[in-house]
Amino acid sequence: MSLSKDPEGMINSEDSGSKEAHSPEHSETFTAYRNAWSYYRLTIREYVAGFLGVCILIIFGVGVQCQVARSGVTAVAASAKGDYLSISFGWGIGIAMGVWVSGGISGGHINPAVTIILASYRGFPSKKVPGYILSQVMGGLVGAVLIYANYIHAIDIFEGGRHVRTLATASLFSTYAAEYMTPASAEFLATAVLAASLGMETGYAINPARDLGPRILTAMVGYGKQVFTFRNQYWLWCPILAPILGAQAGAIFYDAFIYTGDESPFNKPRNVVAYQNHATRRHISGADSKV
Repeated sequence: MSLSKDPEGMINSEDSGSKEAHSPEHSETFTAYRNAWSYYRLTIREYVAGFLGVCILIIFGVGVQCQVARSGVTAVAASAKGDYLSISFGWGIGIAMGVWVSGGISGGHINPAVTIILASYRGFPSKKVPGYILSQVMGGLVGAVLIYANYIHAIDIFEGGRHVRTLATASLFSTYAAEYMTPASAEFLATAVLAASLGMETGYAINPARDLGPRILTAMVGYGKQVFTFRNQYWLWCPILAPILGAQAGAIFYDAFIYTGDESPFNKPRNVVAYQNHATRRHISGADSKV
């Protein structure tokens, strides 16, 4: 019995002489004799992969931020363990590892803004979007919990006590604008063109899951309402809505002026007849090329 994966992620079976089968599309091996857990796993594996991808991203990214920032305090470490470049490398490695872990199963989105534009312009199933976003946010939350547990004593020393929590350490987990920046500054454009040069002002607030999950953690462990009320709900406008809108703007520009594939709404035929004629021409062209 051989097993293959259909576009919706379900496995179909065909007769074969082997007990294990290989899916050439995804290069995965599935057991031919599935139990109840095997069937259930098929319904959750994409979401779990997205969860793990963001969790790993946060472990590397927020972890290196805590290490660099708190090791600069002499009461915590004798010397600083890294600098701004170390933070950039940490986030870069976190993104790469997160995509590698989740890419083969869920597509490696690890960002709600990416999930939304793929649903808008590349045919990603809309019914999966809420589950993907929830799993990404939960991955960010769990990753932040692990890092907070690891650095809680260093944070206590910096803050001056177990029950003292300020934005000085909250900013290690989620993004806050620099004091001289206005709430509406540049984030929309930064996300649309991936302008990393704006990171100092906005904290690289280009991933809603990376920001919201750790922000929830800080609210849970005693940082108070300030993590959500800071600068007139900055967390909602810049780290959440602006990346999504910026990603949409970037996708619209790219599809409108560059992309020529059939998946984009910009390239859909004007009517069914035109679509059928287009498909017929492609079929004839393909047949001629084979001859």
